[in-house]
Amino acid sequence: MHYRNRNSGFMSVSNSKIILGIGIFITVFMSVNLVKAIGENRKIQERINRLQSNVNILAEENQTLQDTFEYVQTDIFVEQEARNKLNYKKDGETVVSLPPEKVEVREVVEAEYQAALERQQKSNPQKWFDYFFATADASVR
Repeated sequence: MHYRNRNSGFMSVSNSKIILGIGIFITVFMSVNLVKAIGENRKIQERINRLQSNVNILAEENQTLQDTFEYVQTDIFVEQEARNKLNYKKDGETVVSLPPEKVEVREVVEAEYQAALERQQKSNPQKWFDYFFATADASVR
């Protein structure tokens, strides 16, 4: 009879445990690396999306600037700027420019005129009542 040694076989119990342990280790190692790669892929995709949105915003700004540049080169804009900044005028035109203070004075005069109209429309007893009993702001009117 031929006796076979149990430990001499290709796949003994201790060898199968070692191979199983190595297999589990490799599986865990590959799973961890896969999870890291998926996380990095997600971060990269989010960055790509942000950069793409920045590209779209910059493209819109670029288009706006191109439109502005084209408008600035038109004769209408050049004439308007010459009129506003250089006091350019066409033949037969008279240019009148008012300083900003005059405009503010005009608004004050209009407000005083409106207040005077309101006072004229009030009855005489109402004017006396306002004179004696109204607040300081109302009596100034």
